[in-house]
Amino acid sequence: MAATLPLQALPLTVGIPRDTSPCAFWREGLASGTAVEHWRAVAEASELPYQARAVSSITDGLTQLRTGELDVLVSCLNITPQRLRLTNFTVPVSEDGLALVGREGSVRNLVAILLPVLASTAVVSLVLLVLLSGITALAVWAVERGFHHSDVNAKDGKVSRPFFKAWVMLFSSSGLYKMGYSKRAMSFVAVNALAARVVFALFISSVTALVASRAVDDSLRGRGVVLSASQDEPVAVLRGSAADEWLMDERNRGVAAVEPRRFDSMAEITAALQREDPDRALIDQRAARELLQSEDWTDLRILSDYPLRFYQAFAVSPGLERTVLERINIAITQIGPIEHYER
Repeated sequence: MAATLPLQALPLTVGIPRDTSPCAFWREGLASGTAVEHWRAVAEASELPYQARAVSSITDGLTQLRTGELDVLVSCLNITPQRLRLTNFTVPVSEDGLALVGREGSVRNLVAILLPVLASTAVVSLVLLVLLSGITALAVWAVERGFHHSDVNAKDGKVSRPFFKAWVMLFSSSGLYKMGYSKRAMSFVAVNALAARVVFALFISSVTALVASRAVDDSLRGRGVVLSASQDEPVAVLRGSAADEWLMDERNRGVAAVEPRRFDSMAEITAALQREDPDRALIDQRAARELLQSEDWTDLRILSDYPLRFYQAFAVSPGLERTVLERINIAITQIGPIEHYER
Protein backbone atom coordinates (compact mmCIF):
# COMPACT_ATOMS: atom_id res chain seq x y z
CA MET A 1 0.00 0.00 0.00
CA ALA A 2 1.39 3.39 -1.02
CA ALA A 3 0.84 4.92 2.40
CA THR A 4 3.25 2.50 4.12
CA LEU A 5 6.09 2.88 1.63
CA PRO A 6 8.98 5.33 2.06
CA LEU A 7 8.43 8.94 1.04
CA GLN A 8 7.83 9.32 -2.72
CA ALA A 9 8.44 5.62 -3.36
CA LEU A 10 5.24 5.71 -5.38
CA PRO A 11 3.11 8.65 -6.55
CA LEU A 12 0.23 9.53 -4.29
CA THR A 13 -3.13 8.20 -5.41
CA VAL A 14 -5.45 11.19 -5.45
CA GLY A 15 -9.20 10.68 -5.80
CA ILE A 16 -11.27 13.33 -7.57
CA PRO A 17 -15.08 13.01 -7.66
CA ARG A 18 -16.67 12.82 -11.10
CA ASP A 19 -18.78 15.92 -10.52
CA THR A 20 -18.76 18.17 -7.46
CA SER A 21 -18.49 21.32 -9.55
CA PRO A 22 -17.24 23.96 -9.30
CA CYS A 23 -14.75 22.35 -6.92
CA ALA A 24 -13.85 19.15 -8.72
CA PHE A 25 -15.11 17.43 -11.86
CA TRP A 26 -13.98 15.48 -14.91
CA ARG A 27 -14.43 16.64 -18.51
CA GLU A 28 -13.16 14.61 -21.44
CA GLY A 29 -10.91 12.56 -19.19
CA LEU A 30 -9.32 15.58 -17.49
CA ALA A 31 -9.84 16.67 -13.90
CA SER A 32 -10.67 20.30 -13.30
CA GLY A 33 -12.21 22.65 -10.77
CA THR A 34 -11.09 25.14 -8.14
CA ALA A 35 -10.07 22.49 -5.62
CA VAL A 36 -8.21 20.51 -8.30
CA GLU A 37 -6.24 23.59 -9.36
CA HIS A 38 -5.48 24.28 -5.73
CA TRP A 39 -4.27 20.72 -5.19
CA ARG A 40 -2.01 20.94 -8.24
CA ALA A 41 -0.39 24.04 -6.77
CA VAL A 42 0.04 22.26 -3.43
CA ALA A 43 1.54 19.17 -5.08
CA GLU A 44 3.97 21.31 -7.06
CA ALA A 45 5.00 23.31 -4.00
CA SER A 46 5.48 20.14 -1.92
CA GLU A 47 7.21 18.32 -4.81
CA LEU A 48 4.97 15.30 -4.40
CA PRO A 49 4.13 13.25 -7.51
CA TYR A 50 0.59 11.90 -7.74
CA GLN A 51 -1.82 10.03 -9.94
CA ALA A 52 -5.39 11.27 -10.25
CA ARG A 53 -8.22 8.75 -10.11
CA ALA A 54 -11.91 9.38 -10.67
CA VAL A 55 -14.27 8.35 -7.88
CA SER A 56 -18.02 8.18 -8.29
CA SER A 57 -18.90 10.36 -5.31
CA ILE A 58 -17.61 11.92 -2.12
CA THR A 59 -18.93 8.95 -0.15
CA ASP A 60 -17.06 6.54 -2.43
CA GLY A 61 -13.89 8.59 -2.08
CA LEU A 62 -14.09 8.65 1.72
CA THR A 63 -14.58 4.89 1.73
CA GLN A 64 -11.51 4.39 -0.44
CA LEU A 65 -9.51 6.61 1.90
CA ARG A 66 -10.38 4.38 4.83
CA THR A 67 -9.47 1.22 2.94
CA GLY A 68 -6.16 2.70 1.76
CA GLU A 69 -7.06 2.69 -1.94
CA LEU A 70 -6.63 6.46 -1.98
CA ASP A 71 -4.07 8.65 -0.28
CA VAL A 72 -5.85 11.99 -0.81
CA LEU A 73 -9.38 13.02 -1.76
CA VAL A 74 -9.67 16.39 -3.49
CA SER A 75 -12.80 18.53 -3.55
CA CYS A 76 -14.29 21.32 -1.43
CA LEU A 77 -14.63 18.90 1.48
CA ASN A 78 -16.26 20.33 4.57
CA ILE A 79 -14.70 19.19 7.82
CA THR A 80 -17.51 17.72 9.91
CA PRO A 81 -17.51 15.72 13.18
CA GLN A 82 -18.78 12.63 11.35
CA ARG A 83 -15.94 12.73 8.85
CA LEU A 84 -13.30 13.37 11.50
CA ARG A 85 -14.29 10.09 13.14
CA LEU A 86 -13.56 8.23 9.89
CA THR A 87 -10.60 9.95 8.21
CA ASN A 88 -8.00 12.70 8.51
CA PHE A 89 -7.74 16.11 6.91
CA THR A 90 -5.05 18.55 5.94
CA VAL A 91 -5.02 22.03 7.41
CA PRO A 92 -8.02 24.06 6.14
CA VAL A 93 -7.74 25.50 2.65
CA SER A 94 -11.03 27.41 2.51
CA GLU A 95 -14.31 28.17 4.25
CA ASP A 96 -17.87 27.97 2.99
CA GLY A 97 -21.48 27.64 4.11
CA LEU A 98 -24.69 26.06 2.89
CA ALA A 99 -27.29 27.62 0.61
CA LEU A 100 -30.82 26.53 -0.20
CA VAL A 101 -31.52 27.13 -3.88
CA GLY A 102 -34.81 26.79 -5.72
CA ARG A 103 -37.36 28.51 -7.87
CA GLU A 104 -39.20 31.55 -6.60
CA GLY A 105 -42.37 30.76 -4.70
CA SER A 106 -45.88 31.79 -5.66
CA VAL A 107 -45.78 34.82 -3.35
CA ARG A 108 -42.59 36.06 -4.95
CA ASN A 109 -44.07 35.46 -8.42
CA LEU A 110 -47.21 37.38 -7.43
CA VAL A 111 -45.08 40.27 -6.24
CA ALA A 112 -43.18 40.27 -9.54
CA ILE A 113 -46.50 40.53 -11.38
CA LEU A 114 -47.93 43.20 -9.09
CA LEU A 115 -44.99 45.58 -9.10
CA PRO A 116 -45.35 46.83 -12.71
CA VAL A 117 -49.16 46.86 -12.44
CA LEU A 118 -49.11 48.93 -9.28
CA ALA A 119 -46.49 51.28 -10.69
CA SER A 120 -48.52 51.86 -13.86
CA THR A 121 -51.71 52.36 -11.81
CA ALA A 122 -50.05 55.04 -9.71
CA VAL A 123 -48.82 56.88 -12.79
CA VAL A 124 -52.16 56.59 -14.62
CA SER A 125 -54.12 57.84 -11.60
CA LEU A 126 -51.81 60.83 -11.22
CA VAL A 127 -52.20 61.68 -14.91
CA LEU A 128 -55.97 61.33 -14.56
CA LEU A 129 -55.98 63.81 -11.68
CA VAL A 130 -54.11 66.36 -13.74
CA LEU A 131 -56.31 65.88 -16.82
CA LEU A 132 -59.55 65.85 -14.85
CA SER A 133 -58.79 69.10 -13.04
CA GLY A 134 -57.62 70.72 -16.29
CA ILE A 135 -60.78 69.71 -18.20
CA THR A 136 -62.97 70.97 -15.34
CA ALA A 137 -61.11 74.29 -15.21
CA LEU A 138 -61.60 74.66 -18.97
CA ALA A 139 -65.33 73.83 -18.68
CA VAL A 140 -65.91 76.29 -15.85
CA TRP A 141 -63.95 78.99 -17.68
CA ALA A 142 -66.10 78.47 -20.80
CA VAL A 143 -69.42 78.48 -18.89
CA GLU A 144 -68.56 81.43 -16.65
CA ARG A 145 -66.74 83.29 -19.44
CA GLY A 146 -63.73 83.59 -17.24
CA PHE A 147 -63.04 83.46 -13.52
CA HIS A 148 -64.54 86.30 -11.54
CA HIS A 149 -63.28 85.69 -8.02
CA SER A 150 -60.49 88.01 -7.01
CA ASP A 151 -58.44 85.14 -5.56
CA VAL A 152 -58.40 83.44 -8.95
CA ASN A 153 -57.95 86.38 -11.29
CA ALA A 154 -54.44 87.61 -11.87
CA LYS A 155 -53.72 91.29 -11.39
CA ASP A 156 -52.16 91.64 -14.83
CA GLY A 157 -55.38 90.40 -16.42
CA LYS A 158 -53.73 87.63 -18.49
CA VAL A 159 -56.14 84.78 -19.23
CA SER A 160 -53.47 82.10 -18.72
CA ARG A 161 -52.78 83.15 -15.14
CA PRO A 162 -56.28 82.65 -13.68
CA PHE A 163 -56.80 79.51 -15.77
CA PHE A 164 -53.72 77.75 -14.41
CA LYS A 165 -54.46 79.00 -10.91
CA ALA A 166 -57.96 77.54 -11.16
CA TRP A 167 -56.43 74.31 -12.51
CA VAL A 168 -54.17 74.04 -9.48
CA MET A 169 -57.02 74.80 -7.10
CA LEU A 170 -59.18 72.10 -8.68
CA PHE A 171 -56.27 69.64 -8.63
CA SER A 172 -55.67 70.25 -4.92
CA SER A 173 -59.41 70.57 -4.13
CA SER A 174 -58.88 73.88 -2.34
CA GLY A 175 -61.17 76.93 -2.67
CA LEU A 176 -63.64 75.18 -4.98
CA TYR A 177 -66.38 77.69 -4.12
CA LYS A 178 -64.35 80.36 -5.91
CA MET A 179 -64.60 78.62 -9.29
CA GLY A 180 -67.98 80.10 -10.30
CA TYR A 181 -71.50 81.06 -9.35
CA SER A 182 -73.80 79.33 -11.83
CA LYS A 183 -75.37 75.95 -11.15
CA ARG A 184 -73.69 74.50 -14.24
CA ALA A 185 -70.28 75.63 -13.09
CA MET A 186 -70.85 74.28 -9.60
CA SER A 187 -72.02 70.96 -11.10
CA PHE A 188 -68.72 70.67 -12.99
CA VAL A 189 -66.81 71.45 -9.81
CA ALA A 190 -68.82 68.95 -7.74
CA VAL A 191 -68.33 66.16 -10.28
CA ASN A 192 -64.63 67.00 -10.44
CA ALA A 193 -64.37 66.91 -6.64
CA LEU A 194 -66.06 63.50 -6.43
CA ALA A 195 -64.05 61.98 -9.29
CA ALA A 196 -60.84 63.50 -7.95
CA ARG A 197 -61.37 61.86 -4.57
CA VAL A 198 -61.91 58.48 -6.21
CA VAL A 199 -58.84 58.84 -8.43
CA PHE A 200 -56.75 60.21 -5.55
CA ALA A 201 -57.78 57.25 -3.40
CA LEU A 202 -56.67 54.97 -6.25
CA PHE A 203 -53.35 56.80 -6.42
CA ILE A 204 -52.75 56.54 -2.66
CA SER A 205 -53.72 52.87 -2.51
CA SER A 206 -51.55 51.93 -5.48
CA VAL A 207 -48.53 53.79 -4.10
CA THR A 208 -49.03 52.21 -0.67
CA ALA A 209 -49.37 48.76 -2.22
CA LEU A 210 -46.29 49.39 -4.35
CA VAL A 211 -44.20 50.27 -1.30
CA ALA A 212 -45.59 47.28 0.61
CA SER A 213 -44.93 44.95 -2.33
CA ARG A 214 -41.34 46.09 -2.60
CA ALA A 215 -40.93 45.56 1.13
CA VAL A 216 -42.29 42.03 0.77
CA ASP A 217 -40.02 41.44 -2.21
CA ASP A 218 -36.97 42.61 -0.25
CA SER A 219 -37.92 40.54 2.79
CA LEU A 220 -38.30 37.44 0.64
CA ARG A 221 -34.99 38.10 -1.04
CA GLY A 222 -33.11 38.50 2.21
CA ARG A 223 -34.98 36.21 4.54
CA GLY A 224 -33.60 33.00 6.02
CA VAL A 225 -35.78 30.13 4.89
CA VAL A 226 -35.92 27.69 7.78
CA LEU A 227 -36.37 23.98 7.09
CA SER A 228 -39.03 23.52 9.71
CA ALA A 229 -40.89 20.38 10.67
CA SER A 230 -43.85 21.45 8.55
CA GLN A 231 -41.78 21.39 5.39
CA ASP A 232 -41.81 17.77 4.30
CA GLU A 233 -40.88 18.33 0.65
CA PRO A 234 -37.64 16.61 -0.39
CA VAL A 235 -34.44 18.56 -0.89
CA ALA A 236 -31.66 17.54 -3.26
CA VAL A 237 -28.24 17.04 -1.68
CA LEU A 238 -24.93 15.53 -2.73
CA ARG A 239 -24.59 12.07 -1.24
CA GLY A 240 -22.27 12.14 1.75
CA SER A 241 -21.87 15.92 1.64
CA ALA A 242 -21.94 18.22 4.66
CA ALA A 243 -25.46 19.26 3.60
CA ASP A 244 -26.53 15.61 3.68
CA GLU A 245 -25.03 15.09 7.13
CA TRP A 246 -26.46 18.35 8.47
CA LEU A 247 -29.96 17.53 7.24
CA MET A 248 -29.79 14.11 8.90
CA ASP A 249 -28.71 15.74 12.17
CA GLU A 250 -31.63 18.18 11.92
CA ARG A 251 -34.03 15.30 11.30
CA ASN A 252 -32.63 13.30 14.22
CA ARG A 253 -33.04 16.31 16.53
CA GLY A 254 -36.61 16.81 15.31
CA VAL A 255 -35.86 20.30 14.03
CA ALA A 256 -36.66 19.47 10.40
CA ALA A 257 -38.69 16.78 8.70
CA VAL A 258 -37.16 17.44 5.32
CA GLU A 259 -36.30 14.34 3.33
CA PRO A 260 -32.88 14.54 1.66
CA ARG A 261 -32.97 13.28 -1.94
CA ARG A 262 -29.40 12.11 -2.51
CA PHE A 263 -27.51 12.47 -5.78
CA ASP A 264 -23.94 11.58 -6.69
CA SER A 265 -23.11 14.63 -8.80
CA MET A 266 -24.01 18.26 -9.36
CA ALA A 267 -25.10 17.32 -12.89
CA GLU A 268 -27.75 15.03 -11.39
CA ILE A 269 -28.89 17.79 -9.02
CA THR A 270 -29.10 20.25 -11.92
CA ALA A 271 -31.20 17.80 -13.94
CA ALA A 272 -33.48 17.26 -10.95
CA LEU A 273 -34.00 21.00 -10.50
CA GLN A 274 -34.78 21.36 -14.20
CA ARG A 275 -37.57 18.80 -13.98
CA GLU A 276 -38.56 20.16 -10.52
CA ASP A 277 -38.15 16.79 -8.80
CA PRO A 278 -37.28 18.02 -6.26
CA ASP A 279 -37.45 21.77 -6.80
CA ARG A 280 -34.94 22.72 -4.07
CA ALA A 281 -31.34 21.81 -3.34
CA LEU A 282 -29.11 22.31 -0.30
CA ILE A 283 -25.55 22.77 -1.54
CA ASP A 284 -22.38 24.69 -0.75
CA GLN A 285 -22.64 28.43 -1.28
CA ARG A 286 -19.79 28.33 -3.79
CA ALA A 287 -21.65 25.73 -5.84
CA ALA A 288 -24.87 27.75 -5.54
CA ARG A 289 -23.22 30.86 -6.97
CA GLU A 290 -21.81 28.82 -9.83
CA LEU A 291 -25.21 27.32 -10.55
CA LEU A 292 -26.96 30.69 -10.62
CA GLN A 293 -24.42 32.11 -13.05
CA SER A 294 -25.60 29.68 -15.72
CA GLU A 295 -27.69 31.29 -18.46
CA ASP A 296 -30.06 28.31 -18.33
CA TRP A 297 -31.46 29.52 -15.01
CA THR A 298 -33.63 32.64 -14.95
CA ASP A 299 -36.02 31.83 -12.10
CA LEU A 300 -33.61 30.04 -9.77
CA ARG A 301 -32.69 31.92 -6.61
CA ILE A 302 -30.77 31.44 -3.39
CA LEU A 303 -33.68 31.10 -0.99
CA SER A 304 -31.46 31.14 2.07
CA ASP A 305 -27.82 31.44 3.07
CA TYR A 306 -27.40 29.47 6.28
CA PRO A 307 -25.18 31.14 8.87
CA LEU A 308 -23.27 27.99 9.78
CA ARG A 309 -19.81 27.80 8.25
CA PHE A 310 -17.52 24.88 7.50
CA TYR A 311 -13.77 24.73 7.17
CA GLN A 312 -12.77 22.89 4.02
CA ALA A 313 -9.67 20.81 3.41
CA PHE A 314 -8.29 17.86 1.50
CA ALA A 315 -9.14 14.52 3.10
CA VAL A 316 -6.23 12.13 3.58
CA SER A 317 -5.95 8.47 4.39
CA PRO A 318 -5.39 7.64 8.10
CA GLY A 319 -2.40 5.58 6.97
CA LEU A 320 -0.71 8.39 5.02
CA GLU A 321 2.89 8.83 6.10
CA ARG A 322 3.24 11.69 8.57
CA THR A 323 6.11 13.35 6.69
CA VAL A 324 4.00 13.45 3.52
CA LEU A 325 1.11 15.09 5.36
CA GLU A 326 3.49 17.64 6.87
CA ARG A 327 4.83 18.56 3.42
CA ILE A 328 1.27 18.97 2.12
CA ASN A 329 0.28 21.18 5.06
CA ILE A 330 3.38 23.35 4.69
CA ALA A 331 2.66 23.81 0.99
CA ILE A 332 -0.96 24.78 1.73
CA THR A 333 0.20 27.54 4.07
CA GLN A 334 2.65 28.84 1.46
CA ILE A 335 0.18 29.34 -1.39
CA GLY A 336 -3.02 31.34 -1.72
CA PRO A 337 -6.45 30.20 -0.53
CA ILE A 338 -8.69 28.13 -2.77
CA GLU A 339 -10.73 31.23 -3.75
CA HIS A 340 -7.72 32.32 -5.78
CA TYR A 341 -8.44 29.49 -8.21
CA GLU A 342 -12.15 30.18 -8.68
CA ARG A 343 -13.19 30.73 -12.29
